[in-house]
Amino acid sequence: TDRDVISHDVLNHLRISTNMVQMKVVTVDNCVTENRLLASFTLRSTNSEYIIDVNDALVGDLLTSEKDIPPFLRDLSDQPHVRGIRFPEAMGGVKMIVGAAHSDAAIAQELRRGPPGSLTCFRCSFGWTISGKTGKKGLDVASINAISVDNSDLHKSFDRIFYHDY
Repeated sequence: TDRDVISHDVLNHLRISTNMVQMKVVTVDNCVTENRLLASFTLRSTNSEYIIDVNDALVGDLLTSEKDIPPFLRDLSDQPHVRGIRFPEAMGGVKMIVGAAHSDAAIAQELRRGPPGSLTCFRCSFGWTISGKTGKKGLDVASINAISVDNSDLHKSFDRIFYHDY
């Protein structure tokens, strides 16, 4: 995303002030112009290693699932290569999307990989976290994430999104 997004829950809990702005919000399948709340605040990692002023974060509801839980709440006993790592303790699930402007904070400073099929663990400016399992799921399973568009306007939008965000 090209903009930070913060949930209403965090906004209300921390009593962050907002301002209302008419803006166009573009997603993969929609484009809506409407009044939206924006909030400005300071984002700080749990160890205070990373501090940044966030200006005009979009306030909204985040699409998450019950599997979106912090690493410290996960049973990682089947991942021996992550023993001894202390994950930051955070309750409440995903409450913010950190935009591409802060991608430098997610660069791995230390990495722990296990055998194929295990999680990859890395330490970045926000502390230790985990990413998906490595390797194939099996000979009879394929997981492919791709988007295909025939409409040239949509194709241009996807190119813009891809080259802006990555």
